[in-house]
Amino acid sequence: MKRRERVLFLIGIMMTVLFVAFTWGSGEDLALAQISPIPTSTFTALPPASTATSLPPTPTTTGIPPTATDAPIPPTPTDAPIPPTATDAPIPPTPTDAPIPPTPTPAGDTMPPVSWVKRLKPVRYTRSFRVRWKGYDLGESGIKCYDVQYKHGPGTWQDWKTCTTSRSARFRGEWWHLYRFRARAIDNAGNVEAWPSKPDAWTLVWKKKR
Repeated sequence: MKRRERVLFLIGIMMTVLFVAFTWGSGEDLALAQISPIPTSTFTALPPASTATSLPPTPTTTGIPPTATDAPIPPTPTDAPIPPTATDAPIPPTPTDAPIPPTPTPAGDTMPPVSWVKRLKPVRYTRSFRVRWKGYDLGESGIKCYDVQYKHGPGTWQDWKTCTTSRSARFRGEWWHLYRFRARAIDNAGNVEAWPSKPDAWTLVWKKKR
């Protein structure tokens, strides 16, 4: 029973929809029939546009007058001859070109130099041997020369080299003698070193037995 009612309900809805659609379509046809036709006077030809007329020549076709840049350029001051500069003149000799005078001996050097005879071998088996000495100046004038003395046995000191600029020399002794040596230096300022109280070096000249 319920199924039949549902079928009838659906059929009623469908009929109602069809009726409404039919009624709405008939109304639209009637409304379109009542619209007045559009007048044909709106389709009149338009007048020719003013852009079709010929344009006048533009001012750019006329000749351009010469500008100020077309005139000849006058010569600049740089085109004139450049006068000689001071560097073109001969350069006078500088003070350094003059001969350098010798440096004077320092007047303030009052300190004497220091010197000594280098150590020798205690025993020599030859009569001739080389003795060397050296020194340095405490001032600024430098060493000028050396004095060297020697003595043998209990004798007195004897001059061997006097104001020599050498720093070594060969000494020839006698067999079975003990020789002692000492030195002193003199600088360029005239300062003289004092003789040492003891010998700087000594050696014994010994002859081997055959």
